[in-house]
Amino acid sequence: MHIPDGFLSPVVSIPALAAATPVWIYAARKHFGPSAVESLPVMGSVTALAFVIQTIMIPVPGGTSIHLLGVTLLALRYNPLVAFVCESLVLLMQATFFGAGGFTVLGVNALAMGLLGPGAAWLVHRLLGRLSAALQKYGDVLRRGTRGGESGRGERSAPLSGGPAGGASALPPCKAEGPSREVAPAVDTSLNLRRAPLDTSLNLRRAPLSQKAATFAAAYVAMQVSALSISLVLGLQHALSERYFPVPLPVTLAAMMVPSLVVAGPLEGAYTVLALALLRRSKVHGFS
Repeated sequence: MHIPDGFLSPVVSIPALAAATPVWIYAARKHFGPSAVESLPVMGSVTALAFVIQTIMIPVPGGTSIHLLGVTLLALRYNPLVAFVCESLVLLMQATFFGAGGFTVLGVNALAMGLLGPGAAWLVHRLLGRLSAALQKYGDVLRRGTRGGESGRGERSAPLSGGPAGGASALPPCKAEGPSREVAPAVDTSLNLRRAPLDTSLNLRRAPLSQKAATFAAAYVAMQVSALSISLVLGLQHALSERYFPVPLPVTLAAMMVPSLVVAGPLEGAYTVLALALLRRSKVHGFS
């Protein structure tokens, strides 16, 4: 999914580098300063793993290949700007030692695979988290209302000791000695106290599944946004000058998006869910 050197003209590559440079500086100052000392080992480990994953090319029909991103996890746990800086380092190392991608296209590749994709994943994950919390809260309200209505009907239909069967109690209200005064019956609130632990246990059992689904969907979207961004940039270059990239946009979209939708997207989602689960099970700092 990297764009190699020579595929983009300076008209496209230079503005991309100009746009990426201030973002690199801002992200490095904000997220890699003294306050991030405890998180740096984890960031470095996930970045190293992403470096290895991106060197594994998966061949697909059409004479091309795909690879995973691996940095979506950093965007979900920390911030999209953290993923942007770490992915830029991965691309720089790959261009230096393996010739993958290149230096002139570093800005385009970093923006597509390090910022736009992980940024979209971060937004999707937050939106799905809020939607899940709202639906869970709404379901709890409905269950409590239903149980409260059933308990109220049961209390009205239950006969009281000494009263007529099947109806409300015919006993007169209690009267105290002295001045005439009615004493209100005590209200039993034990039902609400007994119901609270049940709702809590249901929520705890339901949370992991919804969180895994949100993580998978976010990583899947990250792969599609990155692939689409690369395709559109190549299509723009074709429109500007066919000498640099002679393949038209429809062919590029088909070659990039079909494998991304069918193969790379599900693999990226599965990898992100599995990696997050392993980090939490290992009680790694920042993920436990």
